[in-house]
Amino acid sequence: MVEGHSVGVVVAGVVSAVVFSGGLVVNVCDLVLHFNNSPLVPNLLRVGLSNATALYTLPVSLADWSRPVWGVVYACQSFWLLFALVNYCRKTATGPAYNNPKLLPVPVHVFFSLTVLTQTGWLVMMDRGHVLFALILVLMSSCCSIICVCESYRALAATLPILQSQERTCDVWVMRLLVQNPLALLATWVTLHATLTFALFLTFGMKEHRVMPETGSLVQLCTVGFLVFAYVLMDLTILDQHTRFVVLPYIGMALFSAAQLTKDWPSAHSPVFILVAGLTAFTFLAIFVKAVALMCRYAPHAGEGEAISLNIVTRPLASDLEEETYLLRDK
Repeated sequence: MVEGHSVGVVVAGVVSAVVFSGGLVVNVCDLVLHFNNSPLVPNLLRVGLSNATALYTLPVSLADWSRPVWGVVYACQSFWLLFALVNYCRKTATGPAYNNPKLLPVPVHVFFSLTVLTQTGWLVMMDRGHVLFALILVLMSSCCSIICVCESYRALAATLPILQSQERTCDVWVMRLLVQNPLALLATWVTLHATLTFALFLTFGMKEHRVMPETGSLVQLCTVGFLVFAYVLMDLTILDQHTRFVVLPYIGMALFSAAQLTKDWPSAHSPVFILVAGLTAFTFLAIFVKAVALMCRYAPHAGEGEAISLNIVTRPLASDLEEETYLLRDK
């Protein structure tokens, strides 16, 4: 600690920003090489994922329009990283804003950096056709991203009373909207791609006992369906106090399902297409339910917050005025 600062948190934040910049460059270059093989872009990947995509194709593969979503996901991460870096320069009455209390502790930055590194490694392994190594890396990335989100939930829950006592309502909402939402979107998008990579491994990655593309697609859809249903159920029940204002995962699930649906549209006679259509409809229904639940649950708490604030603002009369107030009161 140096004058109220935490060297570990600052170093972890700077490292995560550097790692994020490197991952962003690799992902942007991959997008440019996929849509436009420009010689101005350094070929960080050997041939670009376009060749790998042409080689490894399933009925549940994603449409090309979904690839830029990776850019959107990474762009959203810049919001909370900028918030973290700006907080290093802010001060409050109790000390540096980021450390009193710790809004983004070291584990958040560490697991975020691991998420970016393993996701970038997944891109490289898929580009070279090493599906097994790609699966291992994307599963690691999914686990790290989920842990990162959970750490942000835990940090906000632990610091919320202190932030409220310091009247830092803006920081609370920034944590909810610009920190937890982007991190949850990253975890959702990586996890969904992990299920797709698993299906690719079952179909193309094993030397023996390979499954048919339709079978691998059905396994992927069943896995995604279970994960989506489990998340929606927990989000609306036991995790509501932490995830009430986290809505971007629903957008990510809807985009992923829509990209699967439009890949080979129309395929009305395919069982896989029917399952994808059902899953897409469920994700959009989940968005509607989440919006209704958010409006119904937040409105009462908003009223309670106003009542609490009024109670806090109200001040008792001074002792020397109590007797005068009593004499002037109507009998």
